[in-house]
Amino acid sequence: MQSRELTILFCDIRQFTRMAETMEPQQVQALLNRLFNRIAAIIAANHGTIDKYIGDCVMAFWGAPLPVADHAWLAVKTVADIGDMLLDFNAEQLQEGLAPIQLNIGINSGVVSVGDMGSSIRRSYTVLGDAVNVAARLEPLAKRYDVALVAGERTAALAPQVQWQWLDTVRVQGRAHAVQVYEIGRAHV
Repeated sequence: MQSRELTILFCDIRQFTRMAETMEPQQVQALLNRLFNRIAAIIAANHGTIDKYIGDCVMAFWGAPLPVADHAWLAVKTVADIGDMLLDFNAEQLQEGLAPIQLNIGINSGVVSVGDMGSSIRRSYTVLGDAVNVAARLEPLAKRYDVALVAGERTAALAPQVQWQWLDTVRVQGRAHAVQVYEIGRAHV
């Protein structure tokens, strides 16, 4: 285990439970596989590490196992690339008579513990810490603010390539201290 500043992303399908309720399990699996294959390729192209899939959620991080100086920018670029991919994905959905997909994404940067964790029976390479917890709590705020992405203050500070729009000061669930949250503006690439 080591401590390192990373950027963490949680990406979840908006209204997934309602959507899955009307689908056969094989249809849900096919949808998730189609979507996750594209998201995974974008994360990999932007030097991210997929931590895990949690139902319809993807958790990823930047800056480990190999250090990456611009980890926050790469995470933000990933979000923009996912947004572009989603346009094509939803066009395919509509052609097949299926509902379009919307995503909630939360990203946050901070010092975390990174390395192999778990039990003697099963271990995985993952991240732990307050910055991870905040990222997970920012993801559902995207729906509340009707935006694709909610980012924490440190991510906004580390990614000056983006014009950030301040959203609010919030106390996320389970945390005593409030955080400043932002939505993505336009990238200057």
